[in-house]
Amino acid sequence: MHPGFGKKLLAWISKRKTACMLRSNRKLHKINDPYSSFEWCAAFDSISEISIGANAFDSLKKFHEEKKDWLFGFLTYDLKNELEKLSSENNDGLGFPSIHFFQPDYILMKNNEGIHFSCHSGDTKSKLLQLLQEIKSNSILPDNGFEETIRQNVSRDEYIKKVNEIKKHIQRGDIYEMNYCVEFFGNGRLADPASIYEKLNELSPMPFSCFYKNDNQYMLSASPERFIAKRGSKIISQPIKGTARRGNTEEEDQLIIEKLRNDEKE
Repeated sequence: MHPGFGKKLLAWISKRKTACMLRSNRKLHKINDPYSSFEWCAAFDSISEISIGANAFDSLKKFHEEKKDWLFGFLTYDLKNELEKLSSENNDGLGFPSIHFFQPDYILMKNNEGIHFSCHSGDTKSKLLQLLQEIKSNSILPDNGFEETIRQNVSRDEYIKKVNEIKKHIQRGDIYEMNYCVEFFGNGRLADPASIYEKLNELSPMPFSCFYKNDNQYMLSASPERFIAKRGSKIISQPIKGTARRGNTEEEDQLIIEKLRNDEKE
C-alpha cells in the first residue's frame, strides 16, 4: 500500500465522531523501539463508550470485563483526587471528562506482516473496500491547522519568580523534584487538529504518538515514555525518570546500572 496511506487515513478518521490513531514512527522516522508491535493503529466509530467523572477505576474495570474487546481511551491527571485527599483550584478551560474509553467498530493496523482490518458491523471485505475507496478520494490534510495566535498565560517575569520559589522549596526540603509547566492557549478554534498533529509528529517524532478525538474534543500527543505494555509473558515499562545514559563500554554500563539501582531517589 502507498506509504502516504497513513496520512490519508488520519485525515479521514479525523472527520469521524470518535477516533484514535497511534503511531510508533519506527519506519517513517526510524524510531528504534524493540517492543513496538505496529507502525500505526487506527480505531474509529464507537460501538460503546464510557465517559464519567467519579468512581472512574471501578467503572472502567466493569466496562472492560463486560466488553472483553479492544478499548481506546485516556485517564486525566485529576483522577489523583480519587486516590488521595487532593483537589485543584486551577481553571479548567477544556472540560474534558476525567476518563473516556471507547470500543471501536473499526480497527486498521499496519505491522510487519501488512495491514490488518477488522469491523463489528457488516461484511468485513465489502466494508474494507468501501473504506479504502473513501480514504483514497476524500482525504487531504490542510497545510495549516491554526486560525489564530497562540498565547501564553504566564509572563516571563512571573515565570522567573515561580522558578525561584520552587528552588526555595527544594532547598528547604519541601519537595525534591518539580515539573513546572506553563499553558499556551487560544480562545478561538483550530482550523484542523489533524494537520497540527501531523506537524507535531514531523517536528517531534516519538515512539508513542497519538491523535484522539471525542466529538469536538481533541488530544494530540507525542511522548517518549511507555507507561506499561505486555508482550507475551513480559511486562515492559519505559519511563524517563529512573533512567540513565548508556556507557561507552560494557564495564561502564554495569557501573552506571549499579549506581542507578542504589540511588534512593531514582
